[in-house]
Amino acid sequence: MIDYPPDLPAAARGAIERALADAEDEFIAASAGAGPVTTGVLGEITYPGMWDRSDRAAVSYVLTVFATVVQASCDAAREGHWSAEKLRTTSQELLAQLLGLAYRQKHSQRDRGLSPFTLDDFTTVVHRELRALTVWTTLHETIRELATSDARPRESTTGDSGASDTSIAATETETDLRNRRARLLEDYKRATSVRADKQIYENKKAGIHKPQFYQWRSGKLPATSETARNFERFLAEKQGRAGG
Repeated sequence: MIDYPPDLPAAARGAIERALADAEDEFIAASAGAGPVTTGVLGEITYPGMWDRSDRAAVSYVLTVFATVVQASCDAAREGHWSAEKLRTTSQELLAQLLGLAYRQKHSQRDRGLSPFTLDDFTTVVHRELRALTVWTTLHETIRELATSDARPRESTTGDSGASDTSIAATETETDLRNRRARLLEDYKRATSVRADKQIYENKKAGIHKPQFYQWRSGKLPATSETARNFERFLAEKQGRAGG
C-alpha cells in the first residue's frame, strides 16, 4: 500500500502501518455517519460546500496517518539515520502517496464521474489543514535542527592526540561505538541523578546539541570528532566526581 524508503527503521514502518489500520476504521465509521469527522487532535474540519461526509473523512484519514509519519520520520532522523534533506524529501513523498491513496480509494463521487474537485483540490485542502497542526511545526523545526547540524564544518579526524585517535577509531565499527557509548551513558546515569537524555544534551557543560547527541548515541558521530571526545570526557569526569 505504501512504498517505504528502504532505510526507514522497522519500528517506524510498524507505527505507520498501525496508524493506517486505525485511520481506516475511523474513516469507515465517519463516512457512514457513525461519528463526527474529527480526530483526537484536529477538531471539526471546514471544507468547500460541495464536499460530502465521506470526502471530509478522507481528509481526516490523511491527516491522522501523516501525524504518525512525521513522528516516526523525525525519530529516525534524530537517531542519526537521516539528514535534513532526507527527512524533508521522505515526508513529502509519503504525504504524496497518502494523498493519492485517499483520493483514489476514499473520494466518494470519483467513480461515479461526479467529482466536484480534482486531486489538486484535495491536496490544497489537506495542506491547509496541515499548516494549522502542531505536527507540521514539529516537522519543520526538526528539519531546521538537522540542517543546522549538517551545515557545520566537518571536524578534523585528528585531534589533540593525533594519530592515536585515528588508529583507535579505525578499530571501532559503528556497532562498537554504539555499544560503548550506551555503556558510557548508562554508567553516567547510574553515577548521577540524571535519568532523561534531554537533561544531558541540554546541559551547557556537555558541549553537545540535540541532533549531535543522537548521532553520537547511534554511532554516527565519529570517535575522532572533537565534539564526541569532549562529550565523552564530560561524561567520564562526572562519573569520577560522583564516585569520589
